Amino acid sequence: MTLKVLILGASGFLGRNLVTYWRKHSPDLEVIPFSRTSVDKWQDNLSKFVSAGKSARVINCAAMSDPAECERKPKEAAAANTQFALEAGRFCEKLKVPFIQISSDGLFPVPEHSPRYWTLADEPSPITTYGRTKRDAEIALGKLGWGQCVRLSFVGPGLGTTRGLISFLANSIHRSDQPIHGFTDIWFTPLHVDDVAEKLGALLKSDCSGFKISHWGSFPAQTKHDFISAVLRAAAQNVQVLAVKRSELPGLAPVPTDQSLKAEEAISSDQLVSKSAQSLREELMAIAANRAKA
Repeated sequence: MTLKVLILGASGFLGRNLVTYWRKHSPDLEVIPFSRTSVDKWQDNLSKFVSAGKSARVINCAAMSDPAECERKPKEAAAANTQFALEAGRFCEKLKVPFIQISSDGLFPVPEHSPRYWTLADEPSPITTYGRTKRDAEIALGKLGWGQCVRLSFVGPGLGTTRGLISFLANSIHRSDQPIHGFTDIWFTPLHVDDVAEKLGALLKSDCSGFKISHWGSFPAQTKHDFISAVLRAAAQNVQVLAVKRSELPGLAPVPTDQSLKAEEAISSDQLVSKSAQSLREELMAIAANRAKA
């Protein structure tokens, strides 16, 4: 049986990756992409489908996710990250359609030591506007009692964009022969789109009604410097990675120093590096092909 999946924010970084992956690997999922601005279209589409007695799911990937932009425009960030999620959740709850909210790993305060491995029992205390607006969405959906909130970090691939660490590496390699900077004071437990899509696919096919918060991530946690270095080695790219502390660089938007989640079922960091290296090689080939055409 084909399951209809509406992806809100399908033109964004994670959304477009999910659309591409599922259309290629999951024929049992009928993927319908929508932008955050097409509210009437996706609601009308979902209403007609449900009234026909068929099963559907909704995933909200829409967000204002750039930390600096969120700090500059807190009202817009709240509208995109909190209010839109709540309105989508309310609509799905009314139709009793399971709703999945993509949350964030950046919800926790500065730890006494890193990696801290934040658990579901740890109280969120975001230090950024982005983190606060994503946490507010979780709180609102919790009060509603509807929405599977998944906290995670996602590294790519970029699919032609400059988003994510994999695309950052690909574009840095092609842009110059200067060394790449890697932060030694930021810990995280990221995932590749293959793992995100596979875990979301399993969640979609389960009884995912009601409200719940989950932690998804890799293990063990890595600094961004170590992750970048490992991916470059695995991709056979002989590029120098300079160890720098983000906390010592002036003028940058705040970010949590420890975004390492204690996941229920963690993905191996070796598996993450291997998949990321393959995506890096593919992105490098795509960039080279595009430049050859130009």
